[in-house]
Amino acid sequence: MSENTRLDLLLLNANSIENERIITPESYEQNFALGYLSRVLMIKRLENVLKSTPNSQILAVVGMDTKRLDFNDLTIKNEFTGRKGLGRWQWAMNVFTREFIVRSSIPINLYMSGLVKTKILANEPQPMRAFVKLMNIIGGISVEKSVENIFIVINEIAENKKNGSCYAWKKERLFPKVEMQSDDQKKLWTVTDNLLKSYLPKT
Repeated sequence: MSENTRLDLLLLNANSIENERIITPESYEQNFALGYLSRVLMIKRLENVLKSTPNSQILAVVGMDTKRLDFNDLTIKNEFTGRKGLGRWQWAMNVFTREFIVRSSIPINLYMSGLVKTKILANEPQPMRAFVKLMNIIGGISVEKSVENIFIVINEIAENKKNGSCYAWKKERLFPKVEMQSDDQKKLWTVTDNLLKSYLPKT
């Protein structure tokens, strides 16, 4: 990006579901590191070019499965499950988005793609794996259809200058409700800054 002077869209879709508790070389729980921290790092590293680009936007892909972050156990030492790891990073992305709306002029919105026929859940333990296969047959959408939907949403956001909205498939919906305490937004922001400060330029 150092050679580019504009960025019209930052699409955040990094995701995986790891059912084994893995700690990264940076000492983060892997689901949280990939699904949440990597996205926020991208936002912060690209914030200046986004601000300088007229009508730029950030679109973060999330799911509805959220679980409040335990600020005293960020690496899930206690009772780890892949589902818990997924829920926590999706909760964090939801809550970060709310605080980013307050702090930044860059439009940011959430997108829920629905169940797309990919292999992301292929390693889920039974019986969840069988359930996912069944749901893919019943209501899963193709990757091509998912791409078509997300382009519709991106254009809708640009045309109507949306900020702080949420879309499911290709329609606007209510912002997802998540379990939150009154100081969670600011607390998460501070914790995230501390976790990422060594990867950001000094100000």
